[in-house]
Amino acid sequence: MYFDLNKKDKKIARAAIDKSLEAKYKEGIEKAEAIINDWRSGNLASKESYLKLYKTLEEHDEEIARRYNSLGGSRYLFTVAMALYDGDITEEDVKDFSEEATYTMKSWIVFRKSR
Repeated sequence: MYFDLNKKDKKIARAAIDKSLEAKYKEGIEKAEAIINDWRSGNLASKESYLKLYKTLEEHDEEIARRYNSLGGSRYLFTVAMALYDGDITEEDVKDFSEEATYTMKSWIVFRKSR
């Protein structure tokens, strides 16, 4: 979905995208930490832990890449909408969007919830 934002909205979107990326990085680290904790407690063998850790981080990285790689300005609003939908950012992070951007973003979220 494409939507051209004005300069002010782009600035807000970039800040929201940065915050959502931080949330995704944290999520990946937490997944890795859980695997390492299982290994440390003796629930997983070293090889099994290593392979699970590798696979988990690889899949998580693909998820991040799918959303954020090659992100141009016309995809900012949709990316922010999906980050809001996923809970990576809050309404507070996007409260200063223009009325048009807010309406469009919320419409995409309603559509996503209905699927």
